[in-house]
Amino acid sequence: MMHPEAIRSIIKQAKAAWIAKDVEALVALFTDHGELIVPGHYWQGHQEIRQGLEQFAQDDLAIQIEIKRILIAGNQAIVEWTWKQTNPQTGEQSRAEDAIVIDFQAKKISRWREYIDPKTPQEG
Repeated sequence: MMHPEAIRSIIKQAKAAWIAKDVEALVALFTDHGELIVPGHYWQGHQEIRQGLEQFAQDDLAIQIEIKRILIAGNQAIVEWTWKQTNPQTGEQSRAEDAIVIDFQAKKISRWREYIDPKTPQEG
């Protein structure tokens, strides 16, 4: 079983890689047959995950992520974070509340499943 601090470290590395749009850093966090599932997309294995993330990385958006909480049980974690993105050319912003269920195996992510809520107003 992974130590909770190791799990937190991987989650923070993923956050940094998403913000930097560092495809290779994100891919490296997954097992060889890891799964990345976001609404409308399912990628399995390094090659598919890389291809999916390369499309995301091409968008000219500035990303901000605020982790609200991390719950850890065994080799699983649930993360709540707020995702904000800004188009630097137009200034247009969007925001979503995101819950992510992550499974770990051999000190890597074996499954990352996101449940994104772009409609609920921000908490007061």
